[in-house]
Amino acid sequence: AGLLENLPDAAWDDTRALRLLLLSKNQFRAGLHAQACASLQEAAKSAHSYRTLLAVDRLRERLKASGAIASTCTRRIALVGSVTLDLLVPALRAMCFGSGIDAQVFAGAYDQYQQEILDTSSKLAAFAPEIIILVLDWRSLSLPDEASGQSDLVEARVSMLRNLWRHCRQHYGAFIIQHNFEIPASDPLGRLSFSLEGGRGRLLRQINLALADAARN
Repeated sequence: AGLLENLPDAAWDDTRALRLLLLSKNQFRAGLHAQACASLQEAAKSAHSYRTLLAVDRLRERLKASGAIASTCTRRIALVGSVTLDLLVPALRAMCFGSGIDAQVFAGAYDQYQQEILDTSSKLAAFAPEIIILVLDWRSLSLPDEASGQSDLVEARVSMLRNLWRHCRQHYGAFIIQHNFEIPASDPLGRLSFSLEGGRGRLLRQINLALADAARN
């Protein structure tokens, strides 16, 4: 453990995280639980890859079961969206742990975000989240390659999402986090997708900007 503790790090990346992860494991085996927890938190801060974050979360679970983790900050975080979310849970827990947060994470079902948010008897409601992260991909917007009446379409999609935000605040008292919609790497219309008034790429950019404006209000 002493050798691992004193090894220099070339960069703040997975190499550093793996060294600290191994150090934490050795400290845990030696019964140095407080030191193991501190080393693991530092590992979580510099971990970049999913594989490393998963390893951090596994050891975090062992430390927590042993009573070594005395977190002063706990948060109930819900992931809901249009994609499969279960794989994100351990990575999110590990990253929160690196910031001193004991995260209890709920992962919603695939593409059931509207039902889960609006149904007051859903598993999400029973979880009583403090933070809700909306994980939506561009396909969830059902945009055609080229649309007519683009301003109405943008307004309708943004209004739908704002209603979900409002419901989360009013019924759960939860903070909402939603990332931008990604622009697809390839499109049947190619670069025209951005130059045409109703092109999907252009509409996605307009929706992202409208959501940013809505979030400020």
